Amino acid sequence: NVAADTIVTFSIPDDPTATSITLNGAPVLERSFKIQANGFVMATSYMNSKGGQGKFDDMPFLPKGRKLLGVPSRAGFLGTGSETPVNLTIYHSDGTVQLNKINNSCVDTGEPLSLVAGSALSIMPFRFELCRTSQSNWELYKPEVVYVDADQDVAGNNVADANGGNAAPFVPISLMKKRYIIPVRTAYLVFASTRPAVINQIDSNGTVVATHTLVRTGDGPNDDGTFHPLTPYRIRLGSVEPGTRFEGVGPTDLSVGWYQGASTDPLGNSNGYSKDDETVLYGY
Repeated sequence: NVAADTIVTFSIPDDPTATSITLNGAPVLERSFKIQANGFVMATSYMNSKGGQGKFDDMPFLPKGRKLLGVPSRAGFLGTGSETPVNLTIYHSDGTVQLNKINNSCVDTGEPLSLVAGSALSIMPFRFELCRTSQSNWELYKPEVVYVDADQDVAGNNVADANGGNAAPFVPISLMKKRYIIPVRTAYLVFASTRPAVINQIDSNGTVVATHTLVRTGDGPNDDGTFHPLTPYRIRLGSVEPGTRFEGVGPTDLSVGWYQGASTDPLGNSNGYSKDDETVLYGY
């Protein structure tokens, strides 16, 4: 039971073989879980620093959906609450269309992408797996985005790079927005869209300093310059200052966005913003 002005917490053990999580100190749930309520609730997650530096990087749990945009720079994971198999197709902004599971050597297994409750699907390989650099379509730390098309509701997140301190959620396309404001100095930003959106970059004085067009990358799935209609669009930008705004030029120029805070905050504190991890943007 969650009343106003109260918080209920649960934790996931730092053990990949663990099968349960704890709710207020009691192991009660499977490791994969969903949240449902008879009223409006807000939920966030955070990670414990492996270096003993405490807890950081609150991230929201976003609504589930059948169409998601994500930025799996290190590895992306998908989950579902469905007890019947969920069929998926994953469209990469570089034109790759992923229909089957990829093993640790970046080989297409021929096994269709499918999810059921209690399982998780990895979109990209982990940092130390064999396809770190050998296969261009599955290379780590690529600035690509993905569009997840599922026939039932799914949720997703990105296991952030650097110290891996948190996981930026995938965003249902229904939450695409026209305007964003950057709260801190960034190391980089990524915007994604289902269409070739055009975005103005506006400095804190209200001056348009640049105009960016979200694009697809690569040569298309067949190396012939064509793309599947669901291939997402994206743009990756570098450092911008706090208070910078990004605004779609037209009413249909909508996007979702993520940023990584710069490693030093205005007071000179190392890792002062978000521990070098991706963070989802809140638009309006």
